[in-house]
Amino acid sequence: MRIVFICGTIEPGKDGVGDYTRRLAGEIIRQGHTASILSINDKYVTISCEEIQDDSVTKIQTLRLQSNKDYYSKINSAKEFIESINPDWLSLQYVPYSFHPKGLHFRLAGMLSKIGKGRKWHIMFHETWVGISTISSIKHKVLGYSQKVMALSLFSRLHPALVTTTNKLYQIVLSRSHIESKILPLFSNIKYFPCPKHFRSDLILKIYLTQNKLLNPYLFV
Repeated sequence: MRIVFICGTIEPGKDGVGDYTRRLAGEIIRQGHTASILSINDKYVTISCEEIQDDSVTKIQTLRLQSNKDYYSKINSAKEFIESINPDWLSLQYVPYSFHPKGLHFRLAGMLSKIGKGRKWHIMFHETWVGISTISSIKHKVLGYSQKVMALSLFSRLHPALVTTTNKLYQIVLSRSHIESKILPLFSNIKYFPCPKHFRSDLILKIYLTQNKLLNPYLFV
């Protein structure tokens, strides 16, 4: 299976969804498949660049398109990258604020429909839109309505074969807009590091208790 993940930013350590996407792509590669990443609104590059990123020892092919890149140039670059891989799936890792500072990505649906025309889509809703609770402010409700319209346009234009989200609340919110989704729980982005031999968990506990004034510090002098 060949898959291209699409997200906003892929700068290591600077974007939670980007870090999640990199780790997911790395594991897919280790499982014997092909995975690449396309970041289409990357705030951390000044010019478009193809690079190899690492997940542990796994190499991942990545195309980063700067956020201020011309709309049509961005489409051409993204389309060329996708066609060179010819993926079985395009997977959009969706957070509205990844594609616009206020989550108002007016042209995102049109762009994605052009670069992925005729291909099979998956959308992962890491977030939906703001203003979904009864106690949300008027400002968030108005902003959220606009974000919702754009998210629904995205769904309508891409006709995804699969939609997933991170939790039951977002699943309910999507269902109310006639978008059926499955829950795909998130894994941690924090890398595992072996515990050094000199590390003492009992000492860390003592420090924690002392800082929180639960133990007398002079007991450990």
